Amino acid sequence: MKRQTILTVLSLVLILVPPLAAGQEKQAAGLSTTQSAFEIMKKWAGEWEGEATGGEKGRMIYRLTGAGSALMETLAPGTPHEMISMYHMNGPDLVMTHYCAVGNQPHLRFDPAASKPDRFVFTFVSGSNMDVTKDMHIHGVVFRVVDGDHMESEWESYKDGKAADTMKFVVARKK
Repeated sequence: MKRQTILTVLSLVLILVPPLAAGQEKQAAGLSTTQSAFEIMKKWAGEWEGEATGGEKGRMIYRLTGAGSALMETLAPGTPHEMISMYHMNGPDLVMTHYCAVGNQPHLRFDPAASKPDRFVFTFVSGSNMDVTKDMHIHGVVFRVVDGDHMESEWESYKDGKAADTMKFVVARKK
């Protein structure tokens, strides 16, 4: 009887433990992907210049703050349309808040499933000072890392609850 109980318990362990372990590996891999993306983004610290959609000059500055726990992105620094985006880890998530020139603050989250090692996708989660069903706001951002000194980004805006425009930046690190 004792032997039968032990065999039953061992059988259950052998049946249940592999799926649980696989789930933990999958979760760890997602965290690793997200953390890896943030570590790459931290290396963007510095000044970047290039072009924006329509041939306009594009300039951005990345700076680490909070003892390296947050990355601050300044778009169009020193202009009337200067905007700040803050990136940081929130538990297992890499999150972003964009402080927009139109006066709202969309909150986005890194999407590891849609991202690749050279392509970082941020998707809209929520926002403040806006009605997402009608107000213009940033709804998604995609960064494409060309190499350590070149990148592209596409900033998708929504208005009236649907895609309205995309602003693209092609920039190089200022040497």
